[in-house]
Amino acid sequence: DSLFDSTTEVAEYVYDIEKVYSGSGSIKLMPAGDIFSSEEDLNSYLEGLSRIDLQGVGLVSVFERLINKIQEKYSPDVILVDSRTGFNNIFGALVQHSKLIVSLCGDDVQNVPGTEYVGNMLKKLDIPVCFVLSIISSNFSKRSNNFYQYIHDSFGYDVDTFYFDRQNILEFIGTPL
Repeated sequence: DSLFDSTTEVAEYVYDIEKVYSGSGSIKLMPAGDIFSSEEDLNSYLEGLSRIDLQGVGLVSVFERLINKIQEKYSPDVILVDSRTGFNNIFGALVQHSKLIVSLCGDDVQNVPGTEYVGNMLKKLDIPVCFVLSIISSNFSKRSNNFYQYIHDSFGYDVDTFYFDRQNILEFIGTPL
């Protein structure tokens, strides 16, 4: 929105996450745009989104300005940006601003090609990465060990691996519940 309206402030798009989720710290959430307002605002958001050049080099500077504004306003310890799955234009622009890539992966056959592609690409770019086996609900110990072995065998270098066990309460983030 700030590309098309110079009065736009980062704080207009940031929501505090309840303490039940953040513990003694604080977590702030910033969706891609103000899509929760009126129908007119939603139409304006979608129109603006369609005018952003997601293929050009300008995308790198868009993220740079946004990250700088977030750092100025909030001085966060960490900024996590959720990008589209796989190696794509948005991810490519974000890589240039990243100190670490956290790759959330599945351990099923469908996810293997994408995990290998991203892992090999990041290895070539020499960017630190950790792989996270995300949202497993059962037998997490065996699956986590298998995932660790798969990542280390596939990429041939020492990389951190973690897993997210299923936390049902997290499904409520961003909902009225």
